[in-house]
Amino acid sequence: MISNILDLLELEHSFRDYLLTQNIDFDDNGFPVFLASMFLDQWPDAIVTYQYRNNVVLVKDPSKTAICFYTSDTRIYPRLEKVFDELDEYRRFMGVVSMDLTFTEDMDPELQQLIFTVNQLFTMILAVNGIKIILNTRSGGLQLSTAFKTIPKGIAVSSGFLGCSRLSEDDLSYIGKILFLLPCMVLIYGKHDLFAEEQLDRLGFMYKIYPDTHRKYKNKENAYGR
Repeated sequence: MISNILDLLELEHSFRDYLLTQNIDFDDNGFPVFLASMFLDQWPDAIVTYQYRNNVVLVKDPSKTAICFYTSDTRIYPRLEKVFDELDEYRRFMGVVSMDLTFTEDMDPELQQLIFTVNQLFTMILAVNGIKIILNTRSGGLQLSTAFKTIPKGIAVSSGFLGCSRLSEDDLSYIGKILFLLPCMVLIYGKHDLFAEEQLDRLGFMYKIYPDTHRKYKNKENAYGR
């Protein structure tokens, strides 16, 4: 059970050891090197958090649905611990958005890098087992040239603005990240950010907004009296 940094370090070591047996390359920062062929190249019909993956109200067809982890860390920890046991579960779905264990720019840089690494290693474990992935654009306070050095250009990315402050009109941090990645598609999960969407529109990036799973379920629950 993950309860402290030492547990994360142990998990990081075990993930890395496994990926080394799969002949995965790593950069100088210890981040795994992804291939363009590992990423989803079609729009899913829906995105749901792992906990709602079997909800028939929200998931009409798993093969056209993507899984995400835009949820609390307490829900994420079991997924990290059970990744090898749950590979077949992920294979039922169209794709999976990169792990989203929380790290923010006000954390110590070393802790940010550790959490970012765990997120990337988890995602690579899915990829080497034939599960299509979508890059989570969370980068905290890491330099883009560091965080996304091992990510190919032109792949599918996903952004979640839940729990984030809305961008100001002159804040170019988000669009700068998109310009660095040059994605073929941007999947926005949950809360709208009008300035982010305006920036994407202005520069011609293709994007689609997917409703927050919890809110969508509650709306259907209210509508149908479930």
